Amino acid sequence: MLKKNLILLKQLLGLKEVIDAGQIQKAAIKNGFRQSNLSRLITTLENEAGCCLLNRSSSGVTPTNTAQLLYDEIQKIYDILSEIQTSFIKSDDLSGTLNVWTEVGIVGSYIITNLSDFYAKYPKIRLNILTESNVDLKNVDIAILDVQKHTIPLNVEPLFAFRTKVRFCSTKEYLDKHGTPKNLNDLLENFDLCIRTSYLNLPDIGHILRKAKHLNTISDSAAVIFRLILNNGGISIFPEWMKELSSFLIPIDTVNFELDRHFVAFSPKKNVDSKVLLYIEHTKKANQHNILFEEP
Repeated sequence: MLKKNLILLKQLLGLKEVIDAGQIQKAAIKNGFRQSNLSRLITTLENEAGCCLLNRSSSGVTPTNTAQLLYDEIQKIYDILSEIQTSFIKSDDLSGTLNVWTEVGIVGSYIITNLSDFYAKYPKIRLNILTESNVDLKNVDIAILDVQKHTIPLNVEPLFAFRTKVRFCSTKEYLDKHGTPKNLNDLLENFDLCIRTSYLNLPDIGHILRKAKHLNTISDSAAVIFRLILNNGGISIFPEWMKELSSFLIPIDTVNFELDRHFVAFSPKKNVDSKVLLYIEHTKKANQHNILFEEP
């Protein structure tokens, strides 16, 4: 029974890797398999399941409906195995500095979330949060960056990716006093906007904001904008998960605007050490309820 379960586990994890990669060859190279062996592994699983799990074409593979349903269960197994793997590492044995490169704003706020829990669990690890626009990658253990602003090096393997939606938000007090915008044009014409400078440079947002008649405040600090909005200074753009940081922040549902921001985490170093693995697992687990993680 044990041998049969081990084979099944290998087949299921192999299926996940192929679905994530979109190509059997790509998945095989990533995991050190021969393409023929990985292909045989999936075919055997399909024969045992009595159904097709992959739609194959010259451009790659996509999961069938059955495989897509199965994928969610495989992901649970994968997460459990990852947690078990990191649990073998004793927190008291880990020490030193972990250099994390991110940026001020959405990602910076996200990184800080639950940071105290990490310190409590791993007291001998000191986090050095780097927020400069350009840093020497030789001094970075892990980077978590907005792919719209930064070019990810071609020679590194992404560790995980996530995305979050951004929307126009304000406070109830401001909307009670000034009314709720009827639509995007009404917002741009008649309401006070406080916006991060970086948004003006993003193609998907900048062309909209340049039409605003009341762009009262721009700042490169997300904290400044956040404080202005909480003090009823107007309307701004925030990720959806920011609502959990303050119950006073509410999205403006009458404005038809929503944008995905994509982020990727990677390590510039060839060998990812235990501190990085622990930090990744902690970050994903602490934020899984409000961040949509996905394969890079």
